[in-house]
Amino acid sequence: AVRTARRLQPAELEAIDRYRAGAEAGRDFARYNLALSHLHGRGVPRNPVAAVEQFRRAAINGHAPAMLRLAELYLADNGLPRDMVEAQAWYRVAGAIGSAAARQAAALVEAQLDLEQRAAARKRAIALQSSLAPSRQADWQEKNEALLAAIKRGDRTESARLLDQGADGAGFIGEPGQG
Repeated sequence: AVRTARRLQPAELEAIDRYRAGAEAGRDFARYNLALSHLHGRGVPRNPVAAVEQFRRAAINGHAPAMLRLAELYLADNGLPRDMVEAQAWYRVAGAIGSAAARQAAALVEAQLDLEQRAAARKRAIALQSSLAPSRQADWQEKNEALLAAIKRGDRTESARLLDQGADGAGFIGEPGQG
């Protein structure tokens, strides 16, 4: 069946204009919605590359839903290269800033990766976390410092609580195979 282009309604055009203006002003929610529009071809031509760019801009500012979408796009067959390491890295970053859904997804993806891929994903996640907006970096570092202190004290309850909140020890605990 041939799909014909439908005429856009004024409200759709107005929404796209608002998303673009908001994205240009640095509003991550607008970037996220503009990315969804590009991803699904709503109000604009379908363009997964443009969607990834807008999701990435929002994600770097700590927008967890954008991080989750990026990870999903790297796992899906949607015209972009499939990259399980990049997907896992974004899930880890989103999990580190508090997304329980990201931590669950990361556990599922982790099971599909070999040791080399796991190490690469961890290294990439650390690099992504260091590129986050400064307020998110501070949150992440504070949680990880508290986790390290709890581990040193042998406080399993506090360690578990901090892990549930997204701490992962990245950047403080050596890479696998290091002492």
